Amino acid sequence: MNRLQETLAIDSRLTVDSAEISFSRSTVAVASSRGVEAAWKGATAGGFIMGMAVDGSQVGSFAYDGAQVRQLNQLESTLNDAFERFAAKAIGALDARNGRSFRGPVVLSPEVVSEFLVPQILQATSAKNIRLGRSPLSHLMNQSVASDPLTLVEVGAGLPGFPLCPFDREGQPRAPV
Repeated sequence: MNRLQETLAIDSRLTVDSAEISFSRSTVAVASSRGVEAAWKGATAGGFIMGMAVDGSQVGSFAYDGAQVRQLNQLESTLNDAFERFAAKAIGALDARNGRSFRGPVVLSPEVVSEFLVPQILQATSAKNIRLGRSPLSHLMNQSVASDPLTLVEVGAGLPGFPLCPFDREGQPRAPV
């Protein structure tokens, strides 16, 4: 049985709109008129699944999950986890009820933060947008713009398992990951 069939077997109410497994190889190269040259090759494998749960006339909201890896031997277990998370989210979207109104602290899921908050922060903190005055933060250089417990730090080494290209566009080596 393949991963898609196994996911659908979790619950008969699951439907899949689309699913994909992909493999990608890339080469990044830089050369300058001053004789600087560097190249780096990398590969990724990953996939996603998107769909919903349907129970009679009740249709849950779309659910999505996916992942990418750099090591092929991690692909199967990583996608298994992603497809199981998708199933839980899709099934969990059934039986929606009205919530009670209240004022107070709210804990946001990582998905809510990544879908709604992170893109806004990235756009507002983009060096290009700040330089061109397109960011609402342009005039706040070196000033606090968030609550003290929130700290954003740019880390040029990339994410664990996904290091950035080992050189910048001028061919200069980056610090080791």
